[in-house]
Amino acid sequence: MSGVFIDSNVFLKILEGDKEIYRNFLALTQKKRIYRNAIVGSEVYHVFIRLYTGRKPHEIKANPDILSEIKTELLKVEKLLDLARTIPFSRSEEETARRIMIDCGLLPNDALIAATCVQHSITDIATFDNDFTRCPFLTVHRLTDAS
Repeated sequence: MSGVFIDSNVFLKILEGDKEIYRNFLALTQKKRIYRNAIVGSEVYHVFIRLYTGRKPHEIKANPDILSEIKTELLKVEKLLDLARTIPFSRSEEETARRIMIDCGLLPNDALIAATCVQHSITDIATFDNDFTRCPFLTVHRLTDAS
């Protein structure tokens, strides 16, 4: 596949209101196909909910109505995430991720992201996470005017 994998932190910067990153993200979507996996979606929702509500996960679990109260905001997150094509992962990605964890020193979620890229021949990743620079098979893009 040709295109760019979008890491969670890019979506989160957009949701935080970073206009430069949003402009560059939109320009990228016009030039290339963009991708994500379920790990990215989960991370974005998790961090967004925590930041938006100011609540800890155990507080939200104890009061799930909090999620209903921010339904409109969660729909905005969904709309943003839906701009990227979701690539499912399989057992093969899990096996690749285990090797990447050891070879590149990535934590499990990042290793699954890198494995998704490997399994689908995606060589470009938009991220602000320096850990991905340890993956010789990925080219890191920052989505800033300086990069």
